[in-house]
Amino acid sequence: MSTKRILVVNDETDINTTVRQVLEDKGFKVDSYEDPRLALENFKPQYYDLVIIDSKMPQMNGFAFYRGVKALDKKIKTCFLTAAELQSEQYSDDTFSSLPPPNYFIRIPIENERLLERIEEIMAEVK
Repeated sequence: MSTKRILVVNDETDINTTVRQVLEDKGFKVDSYEDPRLALENFKPQYYDLVIIDSKMPQMNGFAFYRGVKALDKKIKTCFLTAAELQSEQYSDDTFSSLPPPNYFIRIPIENERLLERIEEIMAEVK
């Protein structure tokens, strides 16, 4: 089984570092960015198994980043990591009418162990 690759995009350094470290310690290959514009510039279609996105970032919000990633790779699995209460049913407006809703949501704050459990559950579903 090949190593699963995850892209983490979160403007908060401490969250970005923690998520990256937790995932790398479990054997995932992780690239992380604090600037979503740079992440989108360097995004490689069909390279990542999962993209973890913060919904609120100052340079580009997570929803704009999501649209950009989906334009480059329609099959990429996505997960919003957010303190906001989000549900896939919220994505019926014009912003997401041409896109499927994000695949997964993880609400923060969350304990590292529970975060890892949830990511492992998600990765088990990713082919």
